[in-house]
Amino acid sequence: NISHEKMIRLIQAMKNNTNVKILCMANIDMPDSVAINIIEMLEENKSLCTLNIESNLLTGLVIAEIVRATLKNQT
Repeated sequence: NISHEKMIRLIQAMKNNTNVKILCMANIDMPDSVAINIIEMLEENKSLCTLNIESNLLTGLVIAEIVRATLKNQT
């Protein structure tokens, strides 16, 4: 298991990362309190092409906000 703190640190590090194109964070018991950090990361990161966050503990509201964030950086 990965701690929530480590999940948040990884997500924050991805904000300015230009090398990682695919990030898989599936089935790691990620709660909404961690996933909300993905929203800001997606708005800032212009290099990430694929994000897999399936099978986590996310509510529909947070998932909807994550989807909206992906629309801001579409090219």
